[in-house]
Amino acid sequence: KAIQLRTAVFYDECFPDAEVLAMILANKNHTVFNSWNKDCYAVGYNTLIGKGHMLHASHLNNNYGSYVSKTSGKYPKREVFVARTEYLWEDLGALNLALGGNSDFTEHMGVKNTHGSEVYKVKSKLSALGRVTFCCYLHQENKFYEELLQSAVNLSTREKTKTLRVLYKDCGIPFNQYQNTSFSWKKWAQSTCDI
Repeated sequence: KAIQLRTAVFYDECFPDAEVLAMILANKNHTVFNSWNKDCYAVGYNTLIGKGHMLHASHLNNNYGSYVSKTSGKYPKREVFVARTEYLWEDLGALNLALGGNSDFTEHMGVKNTHGSEVYKVKSKLSALGRVTFCCYLHQENKFYEELLQSAVNLSTREKTKTLRVLYKDCGIPFNQYQNTSFSWKKWAQSTCDI
């Protein structure tokens, strides 16, 4: 009962979908409160950056920052290997081959395990402003993601660039802006979303 109440005040009272969360953040709206008299902006912000209550979105607590602090941040001289979700089986096959195994993961190619998520009523249909807003508020996560990707020894420059282009496109950042060697996620977020 307590778990249902905790999730209800987050999802039902504050954020029935991701677009609502994005718009509250984009507009820095501090006028929406849940039944516990908590500012939905603060609740959403803290949850999104991984500092919210575990029952709101526990997977956001285990974010790139969390993993970096335990891996490459702790052991900066060690090699980094990555497996991108969108190319999971290709990347795992290449890693397995590099480590002396075979690359035959063909039986898994294209297989998706959705855990039934396709039946959920709410689907992410974030607006362009919603995507940009999330990118702004997740600027530190995006920085960690890019650093991990760039340091990956198992991906070619072409593969890294292909993956990063998707990220920057989703965030509404023009190619010439992020090709600039002085690009900073934090400065971009400050100038784009004033955070």
